[in-house]
Amino acid sequence: MEPLKEHVRNKIEKHPIRSIIVLWIMVLPLVVFLAVGIARYWGKNSVSAQIYIENEELALQVKRVSEMIVLKFDIMKKYASLLAVNRDVVSALFSTTCPERINDYIQSFSNVLDVDLVFVLDKNGVCVAANHRAAFDMIGSNFSDREYFKAAISGKRYTQFVVGRASSSPSFHFSAPVQSGSEVIGVVVLVVNIEKLSQQLYIPAGFITDKSGVVILDNEFENMLKVVPGEAASNFEQKQNQLLYFRDRLEPVYLQEHTVDGMSLWTLRKDGDLHIFQGANVSSYGLTIYGFSSISSILEDGEKTFSRYFCALFIAMGVGSAFIIGTITNLIRDKYMRISLQNLNAQLKRLAQYDALTELLNRRMFDEAIAAYFAQARRLGTSFALIIFDIDYFKMLNDTFGHQEGDRVLKEVASSARNALARETDKVFRIGGEEFAVLVLAESDAQVVSLMEILRRAVEGLGITHPQHPGAVVTISLGGVLVKNSTLFTATALFKMADDALYSAKLSGRNQAVLAQRFEVPDLATGVADQA
Repeated sequence: MEPLKEHVRNKIEKHPIRSIIVLWIMVLPLVVFLAVGIARYWGKNSVSAQIYIENEELALQVKRVSEMIVLKFDIMKKYASLLAVNRDVVSALFSTTCPERINDYIQSFSNVLDVDLVFVLDKNGVCVAANHRAAFDMIGSNFSDREYFKAAISGKRYTQFVVGRASSSPSFHFSAPVQSGSEVIGVVVLVVNIEKLSQQLYIPAGFITDKSGVVILDNEFENMLKVVPGEAASNFEQKQNQLLYFRDRLEPVYLQEHTVDGMSLWTLRKDGDLHIFQGANVSSYGLTIYGFSSISSILEDGEKTFSRYFCALFIAMGVGSAFIIGTITNLIRDKYMRISLQNLNAQLKRLAQYDALTELLNRRMFDEAIAAYFAQARRLGTSFALIIFDIDYFKMLNDTFGHQEGDRVLKEVASSARNALARETDKVFRIGGEEFAVLVLAESDAQVVSLMEILRRAVEGLGITHPQHPGAVVTISLGGVLVKNSTLFTATALFKMADDALYSAKLSGRNQAVLAQRFEVPDLATGVADQA
């Protein structure tokens, strides 16, 4: 051993450069191994962080679509119920001939709501009235085999996706029973075309299926009326396909799963990009949302990142300073990774609390805030008020000027409402679509009415052009309620009272505020689903 040590020492002393080269060649495999390992680890962490952010953004998009579906569908169900109690509709079902004024009223109703089709069925499922553009083809037709008719004639409100028998168009049908006393004498049906609904819901990359797994809403329409593999509709017979979807056979959606570094990724077409997936069930309507986001570019950047890291590490360790440089680089990387993670957590926290478009507090924060107001009111005996408002004829504005202009209007209305509040304890929230809520401390009905009028004038004073008629500007309608004795109310009952007041403001002509009438014992059993 001693002769070998002596020999090595001599060689180093006599031939230092040659010795360094020999030792470098000897440790080169270890250098390569360490460089590959560290570079792959860094690259994987970088890709994982980017995919995590993409996943969170996709989850928020899917959640927003789910909330918008529930809001839109609940509103359509309410409109169907409103039409079902119309005196002329009830009279038409008792009449042997359908008065022309019924068709006129239905046409006006469909124009105001911007729905594609409105029609009335008698208790046998025969169409007795419809808006003018469909009346010629539909009156006298029998729809008794449709689920939406069967459910409504039994006294229930119902929503069904089906390909229209008269129009051959994929649509959602919202039905409600028409009653005379306790007897159901007919059914009213509102129909919204899929293409129009898709534009209103802002569906991300992906699609939405019905309860049988058939694609009924698709961002790019390439998967429309195809079935997700393994879902119930895969086993439907031709007769059932024809009845529901006007098709002899349903083609399967191309959906292939892949595993990359332990992650489940998906391709939506042969040799297509890899996507992450986020899903959500809208159980109240039997719908499933499939959201996808391509990460192929992230994976490609990861490979490039790996190559850059490997070259840098190999050169650094190859010149003899790998340990020091590697240690320093690792400490610096850890430091910046912690900073990046802290920033990411802060961003995610803000995304969870604030609406991305208007920068107002979101619906989740509204639910927490109203609970806090109730707790304070019960503890200190204070009173407070809830105000709900939305933008009048917002859909008309969106359809005429485009969603970009609609987003601008939402931001200006949000800013105006925020500036109109006088105290830091007063809060304004965006709770969905064009609907907003305000929570304030108040002592009297007069204060609530005054604040609603301030909000209404502030928005009207913006002077934003509205396409309703020449000279029209954007306005809002408001509903409010004052809580003096918090022990008699729940958040659910309070929300419903304010929402009903807003609805009254709408029915009374819009651009006005209505204060809810308080009752000593409110209906505390009202469900959340009927508030939207």
